Amino acid sequence: MSEKSVGSKGKPPDKQDVSDGGVDVTKEKSGSNLNENASSRTRIEKVESPKIYEKSKTLDKKIDIKPQMKINFLEPSKSFNDESRLSKYIRRVSRDSDKERRLSSAKQLKDYLKTQEGIKAASKVADDILSSLQHVYFERASRELKQDVAICIGLVGGIMGHDGHRYFQWLFGQINNVIDDDNNKAKLLYMDSLLETLKYEEKKQAAASLMPMVMANVQTLLENADTPEVLMAVVNIILHISKHYSHVFTSHFRDTVDILVGWHIDTTQKDSLTTFTSKALIEMNPYWVVDFNFSITLLGQFLEDMEAYAEDLTYSFSGQAYPDEELPLPEECIIKITALLKVFTTVIRSLGDSFSGTKGTDMTTDEVIEILDRIVKSVDTTAKHYFSEYLLISAHKCIKLIMGQLGSESVHCMESILPFILIQTCSVKMVSNQYITSLLSLTQKVIEYFGTSLPVSFVSQLLAPSTMLQHTRFSHNEVIIQQTVSIYHELMALKSVPLLEEAYKFVVGDLQRAYNILLHETDTEKEICVIPANPFDQEDYPLKQAEAVCIFNLCALAEICNTKTNLIAMWALSPSLFNLISHHFNPVENAISEMFPAVHYAMLNTLYSHCTRHGHFISSSHLTQSNLQEGSVMANATTSGIFSHIIQLLSTLLADPSVSFDSRRLCLKWVSDIVSSLQTSSYLFTGEDFVNLIRNLIQLGHLQDSNTALTVCQNLHNIFKIVNNLSLPVIQSVLKLCVYKLTDSCPRVREDFFSLMKILPADITIRSNNLLHLCDDNDQSISIQEGAEGVTAAWLAKRNVINKIPTMSFHSHSFKQVMAYLLQKSPPNQTGSWSWLEAMFYSCQHENKDIKSDDPFKISDFVDSNEAMLWFWATWETAQYCVLNRLRTPLGKAQDTFTSIETVLKTLAIESQHQEDDDKRSRTEETKGNGEHYRIQLILQFMEQLEKLLYNAYEGCAVAMPMPPKAVRTFFRINKGTCLEWLSRIRSHIIKIALHSGFTGVAVRQAHELLRDMKENGNTQSTEFEQTVLYLVKGLLDLKQPDALMGVYSWCKDVMGKKLLWIKALVEKAAGRYENAGKELKSSVKALLNTDQDDMDTDGKPDIIKQETHLPIIRLNFIVNQVVECYQSLGDWKSVMEWQEAVMEYRQDTSFITLQTAFNTDIDINYVRALSEFDLNNISGVKENMELVPGGSLNDVTKQELQVGEIWGTSQKLDLVYQHYVKVAAVIIDQKQIKPEFVKSLLQSEKIIEDLLRKILTELYTIFCLRRQLEDKTRKPILLPISGDFILDKDEHDVSTFLQVQRFVNIQQHLPGLDKKSNLMGQQLKLQLGISNLARKQENYVLAEKLLLQQINLLSDGGSENGRQLKQDAILPALTRLRGSNSSINQLDVLRVERTAAKLLQATGQLKDGIDIISNSIVGHVCSDLQKDVKDKSLLLQCNELSARSLLTIVKWLQIDHKNLSSLTSQLRIEGDSSVLSHNIQLLLEVETRGSRKKLGIVLEDADHDLKIGDNPILSHSDRVIGQILHLSTMECPTLSKSWFTLAGWCYKWGRKSVDNASHGSVELLTDEKAEILFLLPKGTSNEETGKVLSVLSQIHTSFSSEEDISEDQNECDEGAETTRKQLLSCCLSLQIASEDCIDKLLTVWKRVVHRVYHYYQLSAKAYFTYLQLNGGEKTQSDEDGNVIGTLRLLRLLVKHAWELRNVLEPGLASTPTAPWKGIIPQLFSRLSHPELYVRQSVSDLLCRVAHDAPHLIVYPAVVGSSSFNKSDSKDSGRQGLLSNYLTEQLDDNSDDCNSQEDEDIEDPSSKMLQGCLMSIVEILSYNNPK
Repeated sequence: MSEKSVGSKGKPPDKQDVSDGGVDVTKEKSGSNLNENASSRTRIEKVESPKIYEKSKTLDKKIDIKPQMKINFLEPSKSFNDESRLSKYIRRVSRDSDKERRLSSAKQLKDYLKTQEGIKAASKVADDILSSLQHVYFERASRELKQDVAICIGLVGGIMGHDGHRYFQWLFGQINNVIDDDNNKAKLLYMDSLLETLKYEEKKQAAASLMPMVMANVQTLLENADTPEVLMAVVNIILHISKHYSHVFTSHFRDTVDILVGWHIDTTQKDSLTTFTSKALIEMNPYWVVDFNFSITLLGQFLEDMEAYAEDLTYSFSGQAYPDEELPLPEECIIKITALLKVFTTVIRSLGDSFSGTKGTDMTTDEVIEILDRIVKSVDTTAKHYFSEYLLISAHKCIKLIMGQLGSESVHCMESILPFILIQTCSVKMVSNQYITSLLSLTQKVIEYFGTSLPVSFVSQLLAPSTMLQHTRFSHNEVIIQQTVSIYHELMALKSVPLLEEAYKFVVGDLQRAYNILLHETDTEKEICVIPANPFDQEDYPLKQAEAVCIFNLCALAEICNTKTNLIAMWALSPSLFNLISHHFNPVENAISEMFPAVHYAMLNTLYSHCTRHGHFISSSHLTQSNLQEGSVMANATTSGIFSHIIQLLSTLLADPSVSFDSRRLCLKWVSDIVSSLQTSSYLFTGEDFVNLIRNLIQLGHLQDSNTALTVCQNLHNIFKIVNNLSLPVIQSVLKLCVYKLTDSCPRVREDFFSLMKILPADITIRSNNLLHLCDDNDQSISIQEGAEGVTAAWLAKRNVINKIPTMSFHSHSFKQVMAYLLQKSPPNQTGSWSWLEAMFYSCQHENKDIKSDDPFKISDFVDSNEAMLWFWATWETAQYCVLNRLRTPLGKAQDTFTSIETVLKTLAIESQHQEDDDKRSRTEETKGNGEHYRIQLILQFMEQLEKLLYNAYEGCAVAMPMPPKAVRTFFRINKGTCLEWLSRIRSHIIKIALHSGFTGVAVRQAHELLRDMKENGNTQSTEFEQTVLYLVKGLLDLKQPDALMGVYSWCKDVMGKKLLWIKALVEKAAGRYENAGKELKSSVKALLNTDQDDMDTDGKPDIIKQETHLPIIRLNFIVNQVVECYQSLGDWKSVMEWQEAVMEYRQDTSFITLQTAFNTDIDINYVRALSEFDLNNISGVKENMELVPGGSLNDVTKQELQVGEIWGTSQKLDLVYQHYVKVAAVIIDQKQIKPEFVKSLLQSEKIIEDLLRKILTELYTIFCLRRQLEDKTRKPILLPISGDFILDKDEHDVSTFLQVQRFVNIQQHLPGLDKKSNLMGQQLKLQLGISNLARKQENYVLAEKLLLQQINLLSDGGSENGRQLKQDAILPALTRLRGSNSSINQLDVLRVERTAAKLLQATGQLKDGIDIISNSIVGHVCSDLQKDVKDKSLLLQCNELSARSLLTIVKWLQIDHKNLSSLTSQLRIEGDSSVLSHNIQLLLEVETRGSRKKLGIVLEDADHDLKIGDNPILSHSDRVIGQILHLSTMECPTLSKSWFTLAGWCYKWGRKSVDNASHGSVELLTDEKAEILFLLPKGTSNEETGKVLSVLSQIHTSFSSEEDISEDQNECDEGAETTRKQLLSCCLSLQIASEDCIDKLLTVWKRVVHRVYHYYQLSAKAYFTYLQLNGGEKTQSDEDGNVIGTLRLLRLLVKHAWELRNVLEPGLASTPTAPWKGIIPQLFSRLSHPELYVRQSVSDLLCRVAHDAPHLIVYPAVVGSSSFNKSDSKDSGRQGLLSNYLTEQLDDNSDDCNSQEDEDIEDPSSKMLQGCLMSIVEILSYNNPK
């Protein structure tokens, strides 16, 4: 088949005459051609197709052609004149003049012919239809109409199934006879009809026998096709026949292929036709496979032709003559080769998988490889001489296709393919994007298929500088960029160490060079050097390209990150990917993050991908391996610290303000993923690194961006869901953030932070002082910006507004809008996306060039995201407008302005009074609108600001506020009296409004001002004065300020001359001592009823009936209600009802007829009874009593929504919400089902109280938890969030709030369908015990005992008797019953209950019983632990800690009660009958003795003598008992720092006494010591000498002036032994002749005496070091105090007794943590001049370690001291340095002026030693902080 005309578009030669017996004319002609041309190739030329027809040249005008039909059709006008549907459609299609109607009719006809009716009608008149419709083909109609008509003709032809032969003859006749056709349009339409007919026949198969005839005619049409349009139409018909009539098409396959191949290789045709013929050939896949030999032969012919043309091209460029034939032009050769490559590719695609050689065909893999190799060589030969993009693009497609068929077998062609690719990639030419895309795609496939078989040199050349890959990275085409990245990814995913290392070297080297260019641009001196011999060192990228290179290479490295199973990438690469980015390229580099944020983001994204793929290296982290089973995780030292480094990196990045927005969002996403991965590892959140990360998260939440704030909120929400034992400062910081974000202008931000606040531990968020110290930012947090953030920053921004000079940009229309809302509650209409207030703010912002705006806290930075700040600006500007315009405002003149404001205040004050008198009235009224409470707050804020501005106008301020204009100052100074009179007049109204609305701080300040004015005016005896005092007391009581109330009482006593004892009673209530307050308030009521004088010393009893003032009624009513509140806070409903009965008796007493209105309490007695029944879980009683309360029926819970009406008082809202809460809970428990209406109702309650957080935060928690419990589908208890230890502070918590929390847990116990076997019981036990302790601390002993008895009942009965109460005096029997219970009670719970009970008994004066209980508890635990082994180690540790604390409590109580202690010691001495306490103490002392023998507790390692803690004659028996108990405490819990601190203090006390006694006299030698001395003395020693020896050995040679006796040449190891030796030799002559061994033994006895004297000092030092070791972490205030005491005492021991205690002090100082010593840095520096070397060295080493951990504390004294020594030449000049303030010890001892010469002699070496110490510290500082 090497004929030139193969594939010509005419009929093939071998098919021209079938009747000749199939003579193969092609072969004969081919042979002749070979003989003539001597070349085995085919000249592909287009042969002219024979013309079907010749257009007549004689016709000058268009002739209406009516082709002759063999079928005699009727005229249309005669055939379709009836009224049938078919006739109507035919007539409209043929004759209608309207185009749209005609087209519509054609579509209707098409649809009609598909129906059964249409088929039946058309079959009768098919000939007529064809005759009528074909005329449309030759009309000037639309293309769409002709298409529809063609379909209709095709359908009619299909309907003529019985007469299909006639139809096909007619159709082919029409096609062949059409002449003068415009671009073959009519012929194409006939072909469309034929295709439609064949589609119709596909279902019926009525004309299947006619298909050979049809195919033969179609084949003729194909052979005669002369235009691409006709060809495409015919091919579509052939493809349809080939799919459905394969037996017919098989014989025509070769003919069809020949013709289509001819069209395919015709280079003059458009690409669209080539693509069409290619697809057509591919669709014939089954026929290619069946006729495989034909296919292979055809491919071989194409290949031979390609090689021939390549040979011609070679000869053409070589200049050699080609024999016997003229060579074609190079361009022709390129075109022919390209065409042959395209058709070759098409045929391979047509063969599909059959070409791969693995499907059992005749084609083998070796043959395919040979073909591929020949193609590559041919193309490579061609490309070397003539570069053609189109040729190479076609070659790339062909090679890629064949490689895809071969798969991994294509590696055998490596030798030809790789050079072929490298030649193209290494040559940089101006090429098209299409060529680049093709080459990159081939390169990617080569890397994919060759894989690890690739040579290293290929990777080197491919990635080398100046190759195509280096340039395609800068392309603007996304496809090219993506393909380049894919190639890098393929290289990075290779699982071959040499290949990956080579690729890694080039990628990192390129990245290194580009990154260094960026660093140079940032003026950074350092350079990255990861690859020493970097092949890219000579590259000089422009800045933009360098940035692109960095981003690209980082994206390439991300493939290593994403390959989780590629262990090679983890272990073989050096440096590892994590170290490369985190250490070498350092993502925390500020310069890069600021100037090139995209590069910084790419670095972080690569690192994030790497860490995410490997689970953030959590499982291999050293933080978690200690908690995993050995061998469960492959421990690796390489990755063990990565997780910790990730946390530190994220913490640093989140704290860096220069980080871009996208990078910060990525870090937050990273944090979120880490938190999600630590669901089961909550202990990691309490680590130091993670706490710093949480702190930075919190500070990041203060940013104004809402998206960032929401992400931070979500992260914090997830963290607090996992862990609840974070430190107090962290939780308080989160609370501050939540409070700040509750005023955000974005509703979603407010909702999310509100939800976050509701899951914080309740015992921390409910603290009284949390919201009072929101501006206190002294915590050790790392700020994300200079200065403060959150509430503090907002306060500074407000201060800047106050300090700002007025710009006069706030105009009258703005004043009208603000005052209309404040005074009349009518905001303006909202227009646009901004709120009216925000629009007003920006309209008033005028730039003032004279004012420098460099302050970081601008109001404009806060108003966009904070509504409160916006209103602050509005009210301030409004008040300032009043002052600057001298009170002439749109409200009127000055007097009118005052009057308008005063009128509104009066109205609100009267309204508040009415709501207090009858708050039930407003509950039934409809709501006027939300925000009334907020408007009241704004009015009060406006009044505060107006008063400030008025004061500044007539008095002036120094720096707080700018001075107003002169005219304004003059006006207000003249009218100062009027302003003060008006302010004084409205203060009482403001006080009433503020108290009612809950803004107590405003009320207190106004009351103070009003009292001051009254005092100055001498109005201190009036009822108005007492009324104001009452208001002040109310405010301070609400603020819980007992000290301030006591101050008011004292002040009133001085000013009024009266003792207002009811104020003194309220002090108890403010302090939380409700029981005492209730008693004293009752006494105050009785006193007020007996006299109108508050002084109880007067004997007169004035007649109260004659008093007509209103004050006694108000005051008495206030006190009566305070009694109710006291008992209500305690939950003591019985006492409330008793007091109600007493009040009723007072009301019925006729002697108090004028005071009857004073005996009206604010709470309904039926509501009290309902609450009492509710606490007892008696729901029926609740229902009965609530029915008697107005609006309290339980039947209305789900029928109506909670209405607050006009109520804006906090107390009224509180009562309403709590009553609703009780009703909902009661109905749920009663009905035993949960309805959605309950959840909706509780959610409404949450929204109502959202703005009252400070007062009803507890109600918010309980409502929120109850709603979540009802929503939960799992029916598991939703525990109310509380901290792990749950320790309540009497100054920070109120017992009433936690009684409400306890009620919620009780409600949970009775909810229907709830699983009560989980942690709910544990939380109830924790709550009851914590509340009982709080009640005891606040001296509410009755409540404490009640709760304690409930706890005992719950433990002993397992909750079955919950709600029952024992008698008040039954606590001791209850404890006995608890100990005797056989149920499986947690030992820790029992110990806690017993400890709490003992403390309660001690507080109530029953000290003996308390000590007995707590000693029994300790003995029971200690003895049981000694007898059995406890499996739960954590429980044992907790029990031991509790026992140790109880031992400390016993010591404290015994030391307080000396009488009891002396009685105890006397009983311990007497055997036999003894008390419970003495028996228990005896057992404890025995335990301590056994523990000492086992070396438990405090042990001196190098002690030669075994001295017990009580072995000292100076101790009394009672002190010895105390010491042993303290020692036992350290044995029980060695990790309890409090035990060590107490023991250290006790030892220090007795060590000081022991040394002082020894210093002022001799030490009493023990009997054994005396006997040993006498035994050692030589025989013949006189009694006098013996006495002298005993006297010498009883001296320890310690003196307060011993430091002055130290000389520079004194022996370093001298501990007084030499002095003692000399004294022994001088006092005893016999010792002078005695052996040296005798004297050494005597000195050994003396050392034991010294050791005994300093024994307690040694124990004290050891204990203090242990205490500091335990307290080296996070500190509380008590820890700080203990650290200062411990470090100062250790320092004193070091200075005073250095040699005697060296064995303890020197190792202790070397290992002590540095944090506790930070508080005494000056004292440590002062000891650097100590004369003893080891002291100086130890202190110097300690300071060096402190310098490493906290350099800011060391750097100033160290550097200044060092520099002062360097500059000084003498002692005097040295002491003039700043360090002289620290070096005080030398100066203190030298008070005389006569010793100057001696001092000078000593100073020189001391100064040198001091200078050496300072220089070593400075070196440490410079090494750790080189900058």
